Formats: sequence, C-alpha cells, structure tokens
Amino acid sequence: MKVRLYVAGFAIALSSDEIIKIEKRYIGRNKHHRSFKITGKILNGMTEKEIEESDTVMMASKIKNNEIMNELTKEILKESFSEFEIMNIEKNMEEKIYEHNRYNIKQIIEWSKSNLSKCYQKIIIETIAEEEAPLLLTIPLVFVKKLNFFVSVEEGIGKFELTLYQKLDFDKNIEAAYIAEE
Repeated sequence: MKVRLYVAGFAIALSSDEIIKIEKRYIGRNKHHRSFKITGKILNGMTEKEIEESDTVMMASKIKNNEIMNELTKEILKESFSEFEIMNIEKNMEEKIYEHNRYNIKQIIEWSKSNLSKCYQKIIIETIAEEEAPLLLTIPLVFVKKLNFFVSVEEGIGKFELTLYQKLDFDKNIEAAYIAEE
C-alpha cells in the first residue's frame, strides 16, 4: 500500500518514497479536532533500481500522461513537479528525486514558519491499495504544530517529523472520496 500527502498552498507533494508513516490522533475529548503526525525521509543514496521503481517517478509520469483524476491534486502536482522539470523523467532522474525531496523539505519549513494568513492549508492524504481505487482524504484548515529533524552523521541520512493540527471548524468537515478506476 502506498500513501501520499499533498499540501495545497505550498505545492508539497510527498511521495510514498518520502513517507515512513502517518498517524491520526484526536486532541482532547473532541473527536472533531484531529492531529496528524507524519514521519518522513530525507532521501540519500538510492540505487538505480530503487529510482526506476520509485513512487516519485510514478507521480511524475501520471502528471505527464494526465492521469490524475482529482483536480486539486493535479494542480498541486503540476506546481510541485514543474519547478524542477520532473516531467522529463528519463533525464537525470536520480538528481530530480533528490531535488524534489529537498524542495518538499524547504516548503515544509516555509509552511512551519508562515504567518497567520498562510498557516492554514488544505491537505490531501491519498491511500493506494494494490488493486483498488485510491482513497482521497481531504482535510481543510490544517496547520503545522511542530517540525523536528533527526540526522545521523554516521549513516548520512535523516528523517523529519511533522505534527499537523486541524483547526476546529464545525462548518468544514473531512471529506473522503473513493476514486474509481476508469
């Protein structure tokens, strides 16, 4: 199963290569107020085979072939991938994956430091089971509560933990949508 995360206002598109896990929690006694803890990778040292089979390459090829069905997801991916010309997936893909990962991390840092006018963003969590239609979970009004980085000097790799809180707003609900295969 693959899980992807998209953040609308900052053009962040985390592929399943970059996500280790996503945890959903409830804050306090109110089941309407949720938090999400995303643990992700800072990519480093993938083999050529891993790059060829990576989810980042699959996301880029879906944009290139216009196979994304959700319009908001399509917009986020076009903004996120076009900056580093991921559309040309045959050329320098190894560097493109690392550039895309660095870009996502920079955007997450910008989001965590943003002022009140940009701190609340809509996120989409896409879950893709092997032979089923993807499930899109759209969460409005989410902000960064905490961002941590963990880096290993010996291993040369790192990870980040991003804690997101959903703003309590009874008028805006979480929307789940099953996307049927065409």
